[in-house]
Amino acid sequence: PDIGTFSDSDSSEEDPNKRKRRLRRLAGFNYYSEADLERMRLKFMEQMGFELERPPGAPPEPWHIQVQRFLGILHLRVNIKIKQCKVDYEPPYYPSVRYIVSNFWFEVCIGVLIIINAATLGQATMFDDDDQPWEFKLSEYIFTFVFLLEFILRILSYSWVWLFDFMNMFDTFVVWIPGVLVTYILIPLGSELEMVRLFTLLRTLRLVRLIRIFILLP
Repeated sequence: PDIGTFSDSDSSEEDPNKRKRRLRRLAGFNYYSEADLERMRLKFMEQMGFELERPPGAPPEPWHIQVQRFLGILHLRVNIKIKQCKVDYEPPYYPSVRYIVSNFWFEVCIGVLIIINAATLGQATMFDDDDQPWEFKLSEYIFTFVFLLEFILRILSYSWVWLFDFMNMFDTFVVWIPGVLVTYILIPLGSELEMVRLFTLLRTLRLVRLIRIFILLP
């Protein structure tokens, strides 16, 4: 693909690493031609069982397809599929981040942290809220920050379409609701104790994320 040209003055003034990243991104941007994207669009529409544009006089569609068409969901579904293909085959925008999050040992480290976090949560339930040692509260701040950082790394690596997977939606919920919302917002604001306890119990759902590691096991 055409990745553009650079003058000698540009190449002499530009940092070599920045120029390399620029070339990679330009190459990735043109990885699929317009014809390729159109073929992908038609293929995904066929797989999903609908036409993006309805010809005049066509028989009525099922009501759920009509609702999705009216709300623009059909276009969104197709665009998500195309973006997922581009993420899989085009050079990543942040190669080093992709290398980290796609590494098996990264998943293992996250899994170990989840197990340790679950153990500390179990120990914390042995104390009343007023008598709970400060180490447990500090550990939850640290774990929440680590899992939030993991979430950000995955978004940087796979872009926003990473969210449109059931398991990733679950991860997002666990990171933001029982994690960030409770630890960094509700508790500092002194919210109702019962509501905080309910959300705190949801933190144990992090153990379900271990399924990701078992899937990756050779």
